[in-house]
Amino acid sequence: MPPWRQLPTEDLRALIAYIQSLSDPGATARMQEAAGLGKALFAATCASCHGVTGEGNGPAAGALAPAPTNFHLKKPTEERAWDVLENGVPGAAMPPWRDQLSADERHALVEFVRSLYDPPQEKEGQ
Repeated sequence: MPPWRQLPTEDLRALIAYIQSLSDPGATARMQEAAGLGKALFAATCASCHGVTGEGNGPAAGALAPAPTNFHLKKPTEERAWDVLENGVPGAAMPPWRDQLSADERHALVEFVRSLYDPPQEKEGQ
């Protein structure tokens, strides 16, 4: 079995969900529900700038400076993602979402955008 740091993000999420389900049988269902909500909210509110897959290449991205974040290359901390959703980014096109989205919806989005990150893979033999 490869070291846990080399596992794909999706496998790590599945492992965490399994471990959590051992102590709380409803945890897996809640995690899946939150993931589905985050994905749906991202498609509805974020994809026009950040792209359907979160690569910062949405239809509006070309007209924005600074460019929207590519979440496959940059993983914000939970605190940073929450702050951006609450307050927007001054000097950028990123608006605050605290008045449009509930706290639960913002939490689901935070988790979803963080899940998009693809850590660089180490080359074999290094």
